[in-house]
Amino acid sequence: MSDCVAPHLSLPQPNCRELKWFEFVSGDRCRAVAWTCDCTARFYELYEMAGVGFIRRTIQRTPVSIVETNRWPLWQAREVWADIMAGRAR
Repeated sequence: MSDCVAPHLSLPQPNCRELKWFEFVSGDRCRAVAWTCDCTARFYELYEMAGVGFIRRTIQRTPVSIVETNRWPLWQAREVWADIMAGRAR
């Protein structure tokens, strides 16, 4: 049995939408509301703050790479999160 407690990503689907990623900027007061398992080199987190949301992608290597999407209204950020989880976006 696996020790993983968070969900794993589905495999990318054909014609998977490529998201635009931007350099991580610290300082935002936000909270993670969903995340994928960090047992792999790449994991994702859904963050929300003040009516907006965004996705953060971390690649665990040396050095660690952390990038984020644009900020969207919560409904749109949650839709993008669902697409990432289903393999429709990366």
